[in-house]
Amino acid sequence: MNNWPSGFNISNIDENGLIKIKFSEEIKLVPLEAINSESMEILIIPNPEMTILSKLDFTFNCTNLTSKSMEIQLFFEFPNYISYLGLDQIKIKVLNPFIFKIKGTEQLSDNKCLGYTLLSPTFYSQIKSIPRQMENISIGKALNTIGTSLKNNTQFAF
Repeated sequence: MNNWPSGFNISNIDENGLIKIKFSEEIKLVPLEAINSESMEILIIPNPEMTILSKLDFTFNCTNLTSKSMEIQLFFEFPNYISYLGLDQIKIKVLNPFIFKIKGTEQLSDNKCLGYTLLSPTFYSQIKSIPRQMENISIGKALNTIGTSLKNNTQFAF
């Protein structure tokens, strides 16, 4: 049994490759550039039918970070192949837990910070299914806006 907070939860992945993550605790903010392949590993777990693994290549950037959530944008090289023959999954693993320090847990001694409680241990991970991806992010965002407007009975103009 450990005393770690529950860490983070992948709350949503949309058809434009935007991942929304919610933290279980408020974290101390770091620069967006600190959220990278050295602090987090993001992998695609292909569905069993996918045989051309090179079609699943991608890069990522952290686009938004608050004390309670984070957004990561995936840039797929071949978006049409994502979840093409069945649902692929995304796995996000913490490599550097010192990036995610819980806000307000500073341990002080002689006016020096000795450390923080960390949000999750090293190698904590979450897995979630990825929906089919749009070829063009702009088209995907426009379709999302139209869908949301229709759902909310909001009028829109072209």
